[in-house]
Amino acid sequence: MRTGCQARALENQCYVVQAPTLGVMNWQEQEECIDAAGIYTPIDQEFPLDGLLQKGPLNISQWIYATIALKKLAVVRQEGEVRNYFDWNKQYLI
Repeated sequence: MRTGCQARALENQCYVVQAPTLGVMNWQEQEECIDAAGIYTPIDQEFPLDGLLQKGPLNISQWIYATIALKKLAVVRQEGEVRNYFDWNKQYLI
């Protein structure tokens, strides 16, 4: 899940919050889910190089929190290496 969250944060130039499912899951093929909560950022400019703003401990249910910087996000959307957000207004709805 971490890799997917990092990819979505980079592609969409946004913060992504992951709230994992933990414990035994009888309704899925994988019998037990092990993960950690996380808050991810774009991997660009002044954001963390690994795209990880905050991470909770592995396999423990609890709250995590972090301060997000919307102004930095706005700068990345205008000047960042990934240009998806910059080009959104050029898309046409069919």
